Amino acid sequence: MKYYLFFFLFISFSLFGIQKEENTIIKVVEKIVNKEDSITKNQKYKAEAVRYKKLFNNALNAGDSKSIIEIGSNYQRLLLLYLKRTNEAKEVLEKLEEYCLKVHDDKCLAVTQLNFAYYYQYTQDYIKAIKMYKDALDYSERTDDWLMKWYVYTFRGQLFEELGDKQSSRKDLKKALHIIPVTDSSRAKGMSYINLASSFSTEKKSDSLIFYSRKSLESLDRNKESRFYNMALNNIAWGLTLNKEYEAALTIIESQIDFDNIDHNYKDSLFSAVMHTLGIIYRELGDLEKSVLYLKKSLNYYLDRNELSTIILTYNDLAISYERANDLSNSLKMLKKAKEYEDIYEEIKFKKEIAKLKVNNLLEIKNVEISNLEKRNSEIGSKFNKIRFFTLLLISLILILIGILFYRGYTNKIKRYQLNHELSLIRLKSLRTTMNPHFLFNSFSTLQNLILKKEHLKANEYMTELSGLIRSVLSSSDSVYIALKEELQILKAYINIEMGRFDESFNYQIKIDDHLLEMNPKIPSMMIQPYIENAIIHGFSDSKINGFLKIIFELKEENIMLCVIEDNGMGRSLALENKRNKEKQHLSIATRNTDERLKILDKLGNGVLDVIIEDLKNEKGIAIGTKVKITLPIISQNL
Repeated sequence: MKYYLFFFLFISFSLFGIQKEENTIIKVVEKIVNKEDSITKNQKYKAEAVRYKKLFNNALNAGDSKSIIEIGSNYQRLLLLYLKRTNEAKEVLEKLEEYCLKVHDDKCLAVTQLNFAYYYQYTQDYIKAIKMYKDALDYSERTDDWLMKWYVYTFRGQLFEELGDKQSSRKDLKKALHIIPVTDSSRAKGMSYINLASSFSTEKKSDSLIFYSRKSLESLDRNKESRFYNMALNNIAWGLTLNKEYEAALTIIESQIDFDNIDHNYKDSLFSAVMHTLGIIYRELGDLEKSVLYLKKSLNYYLDRNELSTIILTYNDLAISYERANDLSNSLKMLKKAKEYEDIYEEIKFKKEIAKLKVNNLLEIKNVEISNLEKRNSEIGSKFNKIRFFTLLLISLILILIGILFYRGYTNKIKRYQLNHELSLIRLKSLRTTMNPHFLFNSFSTLQNLILKKEHLKANEYMTELSGLIRSVLSSSDSVYIALKEELQILKAYINIEMGRFDESFNYQIKIDDHLLEMNPKIPSMMIQPYIENAIIHGFSDSKINGFLKIIFELKEENIMLCVIEDNGMGRSLALENKRNKEKQHLSIATRNTDERLKILDKLGNGVLDVIIEDLKNEKGIAIGTKVKITLPIISQNL
């Protein structure tokens, strides 16, 4: 599980004594919850803010640098994290920066820039946050304080982790580990190892997760009472859970994690992470009641901190636990909740992707500049020994001027091209994950109807098919392309769901070229489903005959595949007339974003892509269906 230690690194760490009680985990958890609820009710953050404001102003008037830095940092975090007063928090930081510049204190400036970095990270201005971390690192390099540099590398690594840049994240986290002096206390090493371990948790790399967590335990051996030691234990339990060693994972939590020393604090992710781990373990061991109990406790904490990614994860985990317990109604509620937060999270993901692209582009351009400057300096040095100094200086100035002008123009073109290309990929992925809201609404309505009719077997089958389809679409949303067999599974699941919704008023047949099935090539994802949707919704919905849908996949050339979708519906003209008469406003995925997907795929230039729609008519000119021919490029396997 992921841990962000930012809130605990600027304050003193307290060690708690271990006091074991002969209670079950559930009783211990309830004890912690009840204890903290009473404390939380008595917290007076507004009164604390007034007190800190007075202390900060007094410290500024007295010119006490140490007090100004400590009080100012705590004051702005109180305003930002607990009272959500972002403007006031920024004003405190600006006053702190003004004072640091006035007294020329590099350490003061390093702390201030670090606080600014977290402020912009908190307000989702990731580009400014990266800049502030760089400034903080520059100021910390001017001091002999290794701990200050350790803070910067650690927090910047966690930001890269949040942006999804695993490589840059681990690079910074390893730098933080390597700058710790050999003679220093083990706590910083233990925390660095925890951060490295947590960076592998979302990738489900259990070996690396367990390895770095055990290294953390070795470093924290003298501080077994600390929360960080418990973090490492939970990481190991999570790694064992990923390896399906559920009994061993449960034993670690029950026998080694000290629940008496875990704070029930909504700013502390440890308690909620342990609850989530327990929820997954008990689900896989078959104790679904405990699974739901712990996952709910975990969810409450994630909701308090508004951690969208973990909220979505926990709602989906709860849906699976309810589904296994045959509580389809609650499982459906959890899926709906997950979908609501996914819609909110999409905008934040897009911001993070843009920030990640900009940062990567800036780093690439910087590396190119450094490489070119080194090469140019070498050339100047070799020529300097052959010609007179002033002649070389004049020529060098002219060459540098021309080179800078040419290089700026060239790099700007590269930057625009790369950014446009990557933005196109992001937009295409966004369209890929878009599911028709009418389809979801109608499917949920059908499921609810089956439940009300107490047709539990059909409801269970329908729920399994629908949840499988949603998971398949979302799990493959990180790629623009998909393997043919995976696409076929999604198509079959979608058609089966629509057959259930329309009381099996139509049937279908899928024919696939054997050689094509054996190849299992990658193709552009979700290009076929929209046309199948049109055939069912517009072709069969008002048709008086039994519908029949035929889908054929053929290998035309080595890198070209043809998909033919043919239906015996009412045809496009009559379907359009019915739509006007009924004043429907339904817009399918095909009519809403297929054209945009075609344009983006054509812009990416991965091969021939074409769609031809034919109206089928009999000898009397009466519409007897529609045929759609989709030509798709077969994408290289390494994409």
